[in-house]
Amino acid sequence: MTDVEQGTNTLAVDSQGSVYLAGLTASLDFPATPGSAQPTFGGGTADAFVMKLSSVLPPAPPIVKHVVLLVIDGLRTDVLDTALNDDGGCPNLRALFVGNAGTEQKHVTINTAYTVFPSITFTANASLVTAKYPDVHGIPGNRWFKRAQFPTVPRTYATDVRAARNYSFDPLANEDLSRSSQTIYDYLLAVPNMTAKSVFHMYVGNTHDSSVWIRPSFDDMLLWSPLADRVDIYDNNMMHSAISELIANGTPHLLTLYFAGVDHYGHSAGVGYQLSYLQRYIDPLLRGFTTDTVHHHINHVPPDLEYAVDEKSFPAEYKTERWEKTLKDTVFVLVADHGQSQVLRAHAGESLCDLGVPPTGCTSTVTEHGGMAHVYIRASAGRTPDGAVIWDTWDAQPTLVGDMPPSLREYFKKKAKWNIGHVLVRVGGWNSNYLEYLGEEGLKIILKEPELNQDPVLNNIQLEALNRLDSKEAGDIVLIAEDGFSFEQKDGADHGNINMQDSAIPLMFAGQPFANTIMVNDKHFRIVDVAPTILKMLGLGEMTGVDGKAITQVIEALKK
Repeated sequence: MTDVEQGTNTLAVDSQGSVYLAGLTASLDFPATPGSAQPTFGGGTADAFVMKLSSVLPPAPPIVKHVVLLVIDGLRTDVLDTALNDDGGCPNLRALFVGNAGTEQKHVTINTAYTVFPSITFTANASLVTAKYPDVHGIPGNRWFKRAQFPTVPRTYATDVRAARNYSFDPLANEDLSRSSQTIYDYLLAVPNMTAKSVFHMYVGNTHDSSVWIRPSFDDMLLWSPLADRVDIYDNNMMHSAISELIANGTPHLLTLYFAGVDHYGHSAGVGYQLSYLQRYIDPLLRGFTTDTVHHHINHVPPDLEYAVDEKSFPAEYKTERWEKTLKDTVFVLVADHGQSQVLRAHAGESLCDLGVPPTGCTSTVTEHGGMAHVYIRASAGRTPDGAVIWDTWDAQPTLVGDMPPSLREYFKKKAKWNIGHVLVRVGGWNSNYLEYLGEEGLKIILKEPELNQDPVLNNIQLEALNRLDSKEAGDIVLIAEDGFSFEQKDGADHGNINMQDSAIPLMFAGQPFANTIMVNDKHFRIVDVAPTILKMLGLGEMTGVDGKAITQVIEALKK
């Protein structure tokens, strides 16, 4: 305004929070609402004015500008707890998530976080990135029977060289995600100027190009083969790919790093090897993310991996004020897709028919996932005049009374021999809940709601996971092994079960943007809650149409 001779005499606030100002002005260009009674100065000494100021203010910029998501496949909660102790042998992990040598890192620890069922890699990671349960995203396991495509081989996302098709050649698992299941990357990249990188993870969603997805090469996947068996180098190559990306393009808003080795070597060496793998291989790879000087004193790096943690491997910005400035608005998130259980002795069960394509005349087929198995039943379409069964296509929905009793009886009869803890069947179609099969009395099939845990709270948590498996892609019958047994392995460790060892997952959020350290013990959360929490931390609001929700305790712990 060219004439500044004005003043405010009265101020008031209404119930909506709008502010009203009243006063006098002699300004020749005082701003006025078009169509008002007197939009310009009327002459004389001064004119009166009334001004309304809206209570709607532009949102403050988010305090979190970057999120680094560490997905450590198969990591148990008790192993992480040990690793974060003073003498846990993981100084860099400790520096990132709790602090070292008197330097506290503010953090939020969710002590009651659980994965989905089955607790298997491709199912759980699909729920991680989509914030949806398996009955929605459509990935019921690492192997599953796609009824509509019979007699093709079941969908298989193998964790060896065959899994290269999930990355370099044909992103099979990513393509199998329900098209209605947008991922966290789809949400984030729909916002102008937002960036993301997913390194060696198996899912990104609708965005497949290299601007978002850094996939392992065929040579990387060869490291999974029995002849090589060097998934430690695979993790190393993943980290170097991430570092190269940071050197070239800076830190994206979301950076996802997928570590596969803890789960891989746990399968063969047992759960006791998890801590050793963290100490020897993963912790050294994380030292570039911390400015804590303790990372210069590592005693756990084997000679053949010295190159992996050479200081020269990390971009200069990691050791400069530029990276320290980036850390001020970066949150680190650590999550596992599932836990692991020690296999006690010889594996449980055997399938009624060969795995893979069901043989001619077979009426069921099985896909096994460690501590659980999907059993797919072929429906009948009636009988011939002489009483022979007419089989329908595998895509037809089987009935409880007409099609399932032979398989149910066989599994129930051999529960003890095959170490089967639960025989579950759905009775109302592909989208109905599973009930426990307890045998038959005459023509009556005895069913009840499963009791999966003697603790009522934990039982409800496990039932919730079970009831979100129901879909056409899941088995008509679900078998759950007794604790300590696996349908696939004879020793080592395995997962897939609905028990707490396989279902409980570590979940931590840490970084300088947090004002407080909080331990959450009084409410349970799921892996589906991680993506909504990350997006809300980045100031992008709530994910809509998903099962997960942002974790309030994490958001409230951030600096205001």
